[in-house]
Amino acid sequence: MNYSWMKNILFVLSILILVSSFVSAAPFGASTDLGTTEHGIETPSGTFTAMGGNVTEINVSGIAITLKWGGFFGFVSGGIQLADASANKFFEWTVSNFTNSVVYAANGSVTDWDLRAMNQSNLPADIVTGQDRFNTTFVYTDTFQTNGVGPIADVPYARTYQEGSLGVLRTYALITNDNAVNVWAGVAIQNSSSFKTGERVDYQIIAPAKTTGTQYNFYLELP
Repeated sequence: MNYSWMKNILFVLSILILVSSFVSAAPFGASTDLGTTEHGIETPSGTFTAMGGNVTEINVSGIAITLKWGGFFGFVSGGIQLADASANKFFEWTVSNFTNSVVYAANGSVTDWDLRAMNQSNLPADIVTGQDRFNTTFVYTDTFQTNGVGPIADVPYARTYQEGSLGVLRTYALITNDNAVNVWAGVAIQNSSSFKTGERVDYQIIAPAKTTGTQYNFYLELP
C-alpha cells in the first residue's frame, strides 16, 4: 500500500500547525468599544484685594493639565478561534483570565513585531522637553517579554496612578526596528484598581497625544 499521499498530508498539516502557532502568539488587530473622554480641570485663578500701603505674603500653587500626553484605560476581552475566511467557527477556546494580556497602541500599522526599546531620539521635540517630558514619565526600565514579542532588554516603562498613588499597571515604550512606528504597550492585570477611586480596569496606557489629535491603531496579545 502506498502511503506517500498520507505523508504529504501529514507534512502539510505539520506546516499549518506550526504557522498557526506562530500567528496566534503574535499581537493581532483589536476592535475598540469607546467610552467617555474627559479632560482635566486646571486650577482656577485666585483673587486678593490689595490695599495701598500694605505688603502681603501670598503663596501660589496650581495644577496644569499636560498637553503632550493622553491616557487609555479599560477592560480586555476576546478568545482564540479556528475559523474560515467568513468567520464560521470550527472551534473556539475561551480565555478566562486576561492578566498578562498586552494592549498595544501604535501610531501606525505594525506588521513586524520584532520591536526594540524606545529612546528620546525617536520622539518629537515637544515630548523630550519640559517638566512632563519622556524621561520624567518613563523613569523605569525592565526586560519586555511576552509570548510573541521579545525578550527586549532595558525598555523604558511608566507606572500610572491607581487609587491616588503610583500603581502596578505599566506602559512600555517600544518602537519598530525601522523607526517608523512608536508602540506603547499596556500590560493587563485583570480587575485592577483604576485611577478612578472605586472603579476597576484591566489596563491603563499613557501615550503622546497632540491637541489637534493623534490617531492610534490598537492591537491585542492574549496571555
